[in-house]
Amino acid sequence: MEEMIMSRSIIRGARVVKLDLDYICKEDLANGKGIRLQSTEAFHKSDKVEDGLQSPFFGSDFSDEESYSQRFRCKCGDRIGKMYEHTICPKCGTPVEYVDVEIDKTGWIITDHFKVLSPIYAEKLAEALGTVEGEKVLTRIVHVEYEDNDRPINQIEKENELKKKHPFIGKGMRWLADNIKEVLDYYSERKPNKAALFKELYDDSDKLFTHCIPVYSSVLRLEQPGEKDKKLYKLRINTIYQSLIRSSNAINELGDPVDMTEVDLDIIDRYLYQMHLDIMNLFTEVFNILNGKKGVIASRVISGRWTKKVMPTLNLLNCGNAA
Repeated sequence: MEEMIMSRSIIRGARVVKLDLDYICKEDLANGKGIRLQSTEAFHKSDKVEDGLQSPFFGSDFSDEESYSQRFRCKCGDRIGKMYEHTICPKCGTPVEYVDVEIDKTGWIITDHFKVLSPIYAEKLAEALGTVEGEKVLTRIVHVEYEDNDRPINQIEKENELKKKHPFIGKGMRWLADNIKEVLDYYSERKPNKAALFKELYDDSDKLFTHCIPVYSSVLRLEQPGEKDKKLYKLRINTIYQSLIRSSNAINELGDPVDMTEVDLDIIDRYLYQMHLDIMNLFTEVFNILNGKKGVIASRVISGRWTKKVMPTLNLLNCGNAA
């Protein structure tokens, strides 16, 4: 790839690296670059909630009234503001300097005992399995179906016929995580034209599922380019994250699977299904903001209007992959 020089950074090329979200989450939490998010509230009164989506852990963002002045500070934070620039803090003895936000800090939504499909792999698996009756086969698999003897006979017969071709429909996310290779084997035999995609999924089967969903910094929650109501985009992203936190909290509150009843496990399946839908929506939202002629990649990277906010967004939304 042709070398590009942007600002002080030199980009000599790009490559796609498969990410193990569970491993990255563990590393982030251990080295202070990550925080576990468990609150669906972003603010309490006027203060940011520590484990919420607008956590002060991320630093000030552009919605903060004093976001600019707060960037000028000493090491201990006792002296803040541009008026103090180049002066020495009497408390810690360090100069007041411009300090940028650490945009590589990440929030994590964690389900302790259960896994969901990682965003990029959910999209790839959905593509591999195809559709049935206008709906993704993957969605039908992770949506647990319960016996209902009151259904019309013709409906039951139709579903039975459908399951002859798609025997894993209605099994749920828990089952899928434990039997993914069986599913890949079954459909790869019936879809030889997608052999390369199935091989990729099979080779990466240890990375397909994750306990941890990354929440990228509030500073990086960019608005949709060209969208009039810029706050609306950020609200949509936060709403999806809030739903993920609610589902994750509900799952974790049920405790260890060893102590769960069948009713508890049914509840888990419902929440995991909702998390799957939210993750797919999140992937779509972020992909849309990055993609296309007016997307971040085309309008800010390729066109030369580079900011160091772009690559972390690509990294973490990952949508499973690091660019």
